[in-house]
Amino acid sequence: MDRKPVLDASGGDGREKQMFIVQCQSRTPAGATKITTATRKAALEAANDFVNLKMLSVTISADGRVYTAEEFAATIAGVRQR
Repeated sequence: MDRKPVLDASGGDGREKQMFIVQCQSRTPAGATKITTATRKAALEAANDFVNLKMLSVTISADGRVYTAEEFAATIAGVRQR
């Protein structure tokens, strides 16, 4: 997956900002839902919300990898358990 850098909005100095993509597949034919977040905590909270809504599949893309919500949660120290 090619990921383009997101420039720091505070001045455009070329520093890359981390972006997290949370995607889920619902049980209805509506298709996939995808959101982006700026922090790991926000990504995990969004993924947790999707899991609680009984979505079929929830994934988080970050650091050039794709994680299940459970795998991603294991990468974050101090985040509350579901």
